[in-house]
Amino acid sequence: MSSQRRPRASALRLDQAVDEYLAWLELDRHRSPRTVTEYRADLQRFLDFAAAAGVARTAAVDRDLIRAYQRRVSSQRLSPATRQRRLVALRSFLRFAALEEWTARDLALAIDLPTLPERLPKPLEDVDRERLVEELPAATPAEKRAAPWCGCCSPPGPASARSSASTAVTGPGSASPSWARATRSWRTCPS
Repeated sequence: MSSQRRPRASALRLDQAVDEYLAWLELDRHRSPRTVTEYRADLQRFLDFAAAAGVARTAAVDRDLIRAYQRRVSSQRLSPATRQRRLVALRSFLRFAALEEWTARDLALAIDLPTLPERLPKPLEDVDRERLVEELPAATPAEKRAAPWCGCCSPPGPASARSSASTAVTGPGSASPSWARATRSWRTCPS
């Protein structure tokens, strides 16, 4: 049995709690060193804010302090993603502190995250697209899709599916499978 006991919630210093949380992230949750470094910087900003407000222990952290910090972060000229990351780090720490019973309740619920705009994927530049196409190995799915089906124009799939496709009713509103509806286009092949 260990001779050291965990300090009571009122006796735990905030900086000590943050260090334990970061060690837990790294060792138990297997977060990348970069994530831990970024969280450390974000939580250090919170520690500085709390120290300026006269809060040095976990038991003294309350909803008013969290809301004041959130207002401070949102008033800074930062991108929404940076504001969100800083508040996510704090929210994660506060959840950990509540689970460890260092705080009287889960203060993470007091944090409202900014909504980020939806971002669409960026298209490849022409040079990158051409390089990617040149590096494709032979018999890729793209080559298979580009190859004509003529023989004469039998649809893909097993022979039993082709024979049933020729007898399937493919009129408007029919309940035929999607591959049977797709066979309409191969029947009109010009070759």
